[in-house]
Amino acid sequence: MATFGKSGKSGKSGKSGKSGKSGKSGKSGTLFATDHAGGEMSGHLSLALAISRDATVGDWQGGVDPVLQTLGARHARLSYLTPALRGDLIDQDLIGSVAVLRGAATASVEAQGHPIVTITRPGNADFAGQMPYLRAYADLREDRLPEILEQTDDLLSFFGAIAHLDDASRQWTLELLEAAVRFAVLVEMPLKHEFECPRPNAYSSNVQPIIQTPAHGSFPSGHACESFLIATLLYRLAHSESAHHGITNKATFFRLAARITANRTVAGVHFPFDNFAGAALGCALGEHIIARARGAEVKTTIAFDPAAHAEDFSLDELANVLSTEATTGPVAFDHVPIVRTFWDQAKAEWS
Repeated sequence: MATFGKSGKSGKSGKSGKSGKSGKSGKSGTLFATDHAGGEMSGHLSLALAISRDATVGDWQGGVDPVLQTLGARHARLSYLTPALRGDLIDQDLIGSVAVLRGAATASVEAQGHPIVTITRPGNADFAGQMPYLRAYADLREDRLPEILEQTDDLLSFFGAIAHLDDASRQWTLELLEAAVRFAVLVEMPLKHEFECPRPNAYSSNVQPIIQTPAHGSFPSGHACESFLIATLLYRLAHSESAHHGITNKATFFRLAARITANRTVAGVHFPFDNFAGAALGCALGEHIIARARGAEVKTTIAFDPAAHAEDFSLDELANVLSTEATTGPVAFDHVPIVRTFWDQAKAEWS
């Protein structure tokens, strides 16, 4: 899994830097403290403010000003909150909008009682059958090493090179993407834990990954989930089209997501099966976020079954995974006000 936020690389303990390197605008920095209008918060400044107040207020007995100041429109736009506190609000609404139903063989993510993605675990023999892919991908290691190292904990810089993401003109887009990645991690980890799939180097000592093999399970790939989730949201923001549309047309966002995903196999820490399941999960979560922002219908349930997709990971094969039809019919999801605010503010940055 990628890691996000300024606090990500400061230590080996805690939550592995999940809030990450990839964005300055999300939940990084001090949660509650904010600078004053003309300088950083300090004890000396606080004392100076107290002295100034005593000198200027006069004989105040606790009366209320004639016009009470209220948050007004800023409340609806969330603009009165720091990015970190906005992040807390959307995090609660996103993770509260789904349920992860875990099983050792098959698991699903549901929303309003409707499965939005179902994933079936490959058997150990299935993973072993993919070892020739690990051997072939290893030939690309020297060419891809700079990407692999940077993408270990930074995905957004690569997408930002395509979409010009910055804190000035697309702050809300960045905050939305960072929240989406945090959401993805909270969905990925229960699945990885339940499926308990060994990494490639457990099958052969000849894999010898070029980065440290993560301690948690291999399936589904967190990097695949997060990169395809980012691509899905950006493609909707930029083109107002679905993930399936973008993948079928091999749009740049999804070509990048596929390369980031494949790089994890090049590095020696993921199988193609991991990548299929992670990418399908990322697209499903992206479309779910959009549906919850807009109160829209979701017409398909994405299902990954390794028996039907035994080839190497590719956008063409992923398009086949995403075309799986739902058996329960379309579901109109209720919109979530906080998620809608984030989406609307981000969408306005693309007009």
